[in-house]
Order: sequence, then C-alpha cells, then structure tokens
Amino acid sequence: MIIGDIANILVIINALIYAGVILLSTISYETFLYNERNEYGNKLISSNVLVDGFCITNKHSVWWSSHAICFYIDVFFCYLLYRCKVDGIRNKLPATIMEPVNLNIMAHFGHGIAHFIIGYVSTITIENHKRISISNIVWLILFWYGFVRAIFSKLSWKEHVSISTGISFFHLYVPIRFGFTYVQTILLLLASANDLSLKKEDKDCFYTLKACIVNVPIGIVGWLEAYTCDSVLIYIGGHVWYDCTIPISIIIYYIIAKTLYIERTMYWRL
Repeated sequence: MIIGDIANILVIINALIYAGVILLSTISYETFLYNERNEYGNKLISSNVLVDGFCITNKHSVWWSSHAICFYIDVFFCYLLYRCKVDGIRNKLPATIMEPVNLNIMAHFGHGIAHFIIGYVSTITIENHKRISISNIVWLILFWYGFVRAIFSKLSWKEHVSISTGISFFHLYVPIRFGFTYVQTILLLLASANDLSLKKEDKDCFYTLKACIVNVPIGIVGWLEAYTCDSVLIYIGGHVWYDCTIPISIIIYYIIAKTLYIERTMYWRL
C-alpha cells in the first residue's frame, strides 16, 4: 500500500471522527445550556463553532463578516489558480497533473459565492428566510456541481447533476449549524474514496502528492478552527483561514508537481 493510499484512508477516518465529535459536542453543549450551567465543560470544540457551525467574525455585517471575506479571498485565489492553469498550458503539463488545479477553479468560485449567500442570509431574520425553496435548491445544486465535477472528472455532466442533486437534497435537511460539517465530510469522503478507487497504474507520485498536500491539510485545519476559534481565530478572520488552506494547498501541489515533471522530462531527454 503506497503512501497516498494511507493518506486518503486517514483523511476518511479523520472526517468521520470530526463529524462525530461535532455532533456529540453540540448535544453536550445544548445539555449544559438546558441545565443553566454558567460554563461549557467541553474544551475541545469552541462554543462559537457549535452555535454557528463556523468560526465567524463580524456576524451581523453583510460586507465584513468571515463569510464575506471568504468570498473576496476565494475570488482572489481563483485568479491565482487560473494563472497556474495558464502556466501549466505554457509548460505543456499533462492533464492528469493539472486536474486538481483546472477543475477546482470553478468549484472554489462557487464555494466563495456560497459563503457570501450564507453571510447575507444570516443577517436577516431567520423567520423570514424559507429554508426549503426553489432558489435554495438551485444554488445548492450549483454549489455541489462544481465540487462533484472536480472530484468525478471522468463522469458525464448528467451524472454530475444527478450526484449533486442527491447530495443537495440531503443538505436541505441538515441543520444550519451542521452545514459546514456536512460539506467537509461529504467532500473529503468522496474525494478520498474516489482517489482510492483509481487503478494501481494511475497511482503515481502525483497521486501521493495530491493526497498528502491537498486532501490531508483540509481535515487538519478543520480541527484547528474548531479548537482555536474562541481563543484565537475569531479575532483574526475566523473561517477565512480554513478557506485559504484549500487553494494554497492546490497551488503548493502545482508548484511541486510542475517541478517534478520538468525534472523528469529533462532527465528522459538526457
């Protein structure tokens, strides 16, 4: 079993443990509140994460909440990913190496838009916002479509739409505070399971590189956000740091993958 397989298996295990801890911690947190205790006894997960589902600063600001800043940052990183794509074309890198870059531009842009929508909706009275509506269903499908397309690149657009619709249907019934946990869990499970299903001959050094540099850090940063929100992150942008991790990991992957490919090509020419 190669290192990439081990990394992807650990990603799956970590995602499931994280989801379980968040669920149990939320139940524990609500029990403490119900019993009117002054202090929350669970020190593993920050209370702000348990209440909001994210680590959110400036909650009542449409333009400067963590959600809004995530949108601005995500758009910026989409531009950087696009520049990586252009650079990859110029250096004639294989499509298999460029997939994590090319397919995640659209996915990450949709991710940013989703944050802005969540930030806007959270500033209005929750009673005035209908959770299950045509508009919500449409934007959820579009949101998931970008990620599903990036993960299952070999499937047809019809299959992408079908999978996205199924995931979105269940997403509608997930309590808002568990929205982030649901998204992270589904994405990490699908991405890692799909990578593990690749044929042995397709699991080269670039497969291992993607598993270790792109897949693994996301789950780790999720724990850091949950643990350090109340004490650190809520004062310096909150969930923004999690969002930055995704494109930065992809860019680092691209730089290393490009270097390895060029060195290999030069060696073969000698």
